[in-house]
Amino acid sequence: MINIFESISKSSTTGLEASKKLATTTAEYAKLKAFHLMALSATSITKMMIIGSLVSIGMLFLSISGAIAIGDYLENTALGYLIIGSVYVFFGIILFLMRKLIEKTIIKKLSKKVFD
Repeated sequence: MINIFESISKSSTTGLEASKKLATTTAEYAKLKAFHLMALSATSITKMMIIGSLVSIGMLFLSISGAIAIGDYLENTALGYLIIGSVYVFFGIILFLMRKLIEKTIIKKLSKKVFD
């Protein structure tokens, strides 16, 4: 009878130690996963800011030169700026109408990175 109690005590001690080790390992994994996601987010945001600023500056110069060229062709500079501005508004409306598709695509990509 005593042998059974010793066996149960030994098994429960072993189970308790295994549970503690599992809890510690899980906590360490969660910290590592959080760091990985934070680093991934920080680098993605930094890359987007750098690339976005360079593309924005390029688009600014292309827009101004395009507006001037169209204005010279039509002999009305204001009309050139109006045409270029209208093109940006048109693309803005298209992107606004496609916002749900864009959101779904971003969520799918993020969920793959988070849950894999």
